[in-house]
Amino acid sequence: MRCSSCGRENNSSARFCAFCGAGLDSEPSLLQPGQLVEQGTYRIIRLLGRGGMGAVYLAANTKAFDRPCVVKEVIEYYDPTDQKARQRAIERFELEARMLAALKHPGIPDIYAYFTEHGRNYLVMEYIEGPNLAQDLTREKDGRTVAGHPQPLEDVIRYAVQICEVLSYLEQQQPPVIHNDIKPANIILDKNSGRAVLVDFGTAKTRYVVQRPGQPGRQQSSVYGTVGYAAPELYDGRAEPRSDVHALAATAYHLLTDDDPRDHPFQFPKMDTIPEAVRQVLGDALQVEVANRPSAAQLSERLRGAVPSASPSPGSAALVSPTIHITPAQIDLGTASHRQLFTEQAAFEVRNSGQVPAHCQIEGNPPWLVLDPTRFACPPRRAQVVELVGRVDLLPTEGTRHAATLQVRVEGAGEQQVQVRVRTRGSRVGSFVMIGLATLILLGAIIWFVVQIWPWIP
Repeated sequence: MRCSSCGRENNSSARFCAFCGAGLDSEPSLLQPGQLVEQGTYRIIRLLGRGGMGAVYLAANTKAFDRPCVVKEVIEYYDPTDQKARQRAIERFELEARMLAALKHPGIPDIYAYFTEHGRNYLVMEYIEGPNLAQDLTREKDGRTVAGHPQPLEDVIRYAVQICEVLSYLEQQQPPVIHNDIKPANIILDKNSGRAVLVDFGTAKTRYVVQRPGQPGRQQSSVYGTVGYAAPELYDGRAEPRSDVHALAATAYHLLTDDDPRDHPFQFPKMDTIPEAVRQVLGDALQVEVANRPSAAQLSERLRGAVPSASPSPGSAALVSPTIHITPAQIDLGTASHRQLFTEQAAFEVRNSGQVPAHCQIEGNPPWLVLDPTRFACPPRRAQVVELVGRVDLLPTEGTRHAATLQVRVEGAGEQQVQVRVRTRGSRVGSFVMIGLATLILLGAIIWFVVQIWPWIP
């Protein structure tokens, strides 16, 4: 059976493509360009990709000035005739969606929302614009082979170290979070921040559950991941944080050799072409036994030691840390009437006076405040202007003074804050005016009536 996603042949009995993971018997996409979903909130622009766990679409948020976002279909496989199974699948999806929405890291797209429509579950995520790491590798496209090439060692190690930071963050969550599908196509180089971002969290799960008091155990689940990158334990329905370490090591091998591990799972015949120090580190991370693999933090440390030039040395911290100044630190959007849609526009400047790029992410903005951009890289001796405007229709109805505190997080240089305030008028004042007018009209009517009947009073 030929896969409609990558064009490769599979066994006739296969449900999923052994090369790209796409469903071989899945239904055609229900979402078409221009289609509105979630009560008109999101307009589908185009299909970005498709796999065994669902489709990914570029969409526009119609309630946020058509800001680009990603709508990810998340498929749960269960017997459609079993209503209890269906309800459990919906509950699992909502639980996992809430878990993903709580994640905050510059190497992870923000999860904005989730919804269910026509029996299908969707996540709404931040759109990370930029190339993925698979685009320069040899690959199948439209039934033909596109030649690629190995990637530079220092670049690959830098990307791997950045993804290790993400995996360490995920492991520290309670319970830990496992991505389950790390591969070159799921790592994007953000054109704004310049860093590697791990995307496609539609298969991410919290795998640890409590079996009995004080005894954490693994929850059995379906096999996730992509053949060639997926760790052996995933085939037994088990996943743990070091399963992602295995997939990251297989990804680094693919990038360094242009040898696709999907063609020969668990075999890495070109490993001897990789420099020995890095080869040893990757070999340990690809161990079949989970206990023999390093954690993400250990893998990062060992990769830094194997290729010191791919990361700053400890003694050069003063030279490699960005120096950030934000002006103004307090912004007043003025006074807005409830008859308006937007407040006054404003902006603040993030200036990097250091010697290396500053990778910045803005957090803490409430729904009524729209910023552009929220994630960016600020080159040395340059500045980035962040524009902002308030949505009056989304402001709280209580009170007339509203404020927000934005956190500008700078990788390697801590966090700075920007205070934003706005005032509203119109609704309450308008009510007082209407009441006053009504009172005057009533008083005038009484006076007129008295004047009219006064002569008739004996």
